[in-house]
Amino acid sequence: PVVLTLEDMTGTWSTADNLLIASTKTMKTMKIDDGKQVIAVTTDNPTVMQAFHQKFYLWVLIFPCFLHGLNTLIDEICSFPLMKQIVSKSTHWMKQNCKSQFYALVLQSMSVLAYWSPLSHTCLHPNTQKRTNNQTPVAPVVIATVLHNVWYWKLLNQLVKTVKFLVDAIENLESCEATLADCMLEFIHCAKQISQLKLNAKDDDTGFWMHTKSVFNHQFYAINTDLHSLTLFLHPMCCKLAVTDALKGRPFDFMVKTALAVAKQWWWEEQKAKLLVDYLKAYNLCHAPFSGGHADGLVWWESLAVSTDGHPLKALAITLLSIVPYAADIKRLF
Repeated sequence: PVVLTLEDMTGTWSTADNLLIASTKTMKTMKIDDGKQVIAVTTDNPTVMQAFHQKFYLWVLIFPCFLHGLNTLIDEICSFPLMKQIVSKSTHWMKQNCKSQFYALVLQSMSVLAYWSPLSHTCLHPNTQKRTNNQTPVAPVVIATVLHNVWYWKLLNQLVKTVKFLVDAIENLESCEATLADCMLEFIHCAKQISQLKLNAKDDDTGFWMHTKSVFNHQFYAINTDLHSLTLFLHPMCCKLAVTDALKGRPFDFMVKTALAVAKQWWWEEQKAKLLVDYLKAYNLCHAPFSGGHADGLVWWESLAVSTDGHPLKALAITLLSIVPYAADIKRLF
């Protein structure tokens, strides 16, 4: 993602109508106000964008920011009452903005766990418990947590090991070359980690363990949109994976239905849509010219020795695999 222009919306509500006005003004300035060069829009506020889409160019595909979705998933996992108390205690030595930035909170929690021993030695030192040379002592509640609250450290460790794979997924996907298929591969890996998450009856809280599995299973299909599944299917190395029931896959007929919905949104003619279905069937069976594969799905489709005009499936695959499904780069600028 690249910032092409900025629009000052200070004091303006982020409503669909106001976003439409700002977007239209910006695109007119860039001389692309016909919208023909716009394929997709990614946002971290899907509710507003659903309304925005009804007013914007109808052929544009709308995606919620995938990384924001993972961060929100961590938020929901941490909403478990007992774990909320652990997070609240952690903010005594973490930056206050971490209360809403759960990705950063987990990273700093990992750091706190790694430095538990030196923290303990520091809190045992007399100078940390009383004012010395006009230096403020460590807060008593922090000293009590570090030295005496054994359950805090056990639960903090459970929190970290429970959501660390989601943090790893966010880190792995922070690339301008990440695709919708890459997102789903990481998410499927997270599902595998969740399914293998073991409960330590001695040190772990059973309620939080069950809460985590319930939240993840509930949110899997919310994050895994129809277009995410279709794009995973169109990755030549993941075609069979996308329709595997064992990994919450979807049937081939679902892929055809989703592809035709996109074709209709793009106003493809009936003959072109029929060709799309025919080539989807050939691709699903690995028939020529769709045999073989490549680790980079976009490279494979671009190098396929057929034209996009004669093979609409190639045009669809290249378009979907070209979409960067997050807005993290843009947000970092601010």
